Amino acid sequence: MENTPYCFRPTIGELVGVVEEIKSENLSIVYDVANAAYISEDPVASLLSHHKHIGLVHISDTGTDVWGHDPIGTGIIDFEGLGRAIDSVFSIDRVVLEIIREQEPLLEIQKGLQELKKRGWTIG
Repeated sequence: MENTPYCFRPTIGELVGVVEEIKSENLSIVYDVANAAYISEDPVASLLSHHKHIGLVHISDTGTDVWGHDPIGTGIIDFEGLGRAIDSVFSIDRVVLEIIREQEPLLEIQKGLQELKKRGWTIG
């Protein structure tokens, strides 16, 4: 299940409740940090608090006025803190860079990887 601003359970706490109620090792959360930040949830604190229920992390940036999956560094996400949190509880193999752009999407992904490296992320 993925946290999305307009789904039946948009917060990490609500999704964890569903996962714990179902009690299946085949069910985990895809945690999207842009979706979380858009609804004023702290992605870093949420990852650290609920990492055992998260199977995959989607990363991109967003503002709070317009919901987006924007280039790294263009919104409100603390990518330095997020990188440290991910390093402490996950493997980078469980992270998906999800920048959505119609124009030059591959270039945007490449730029996103460079921006993450500038912010201390170790990317192979």
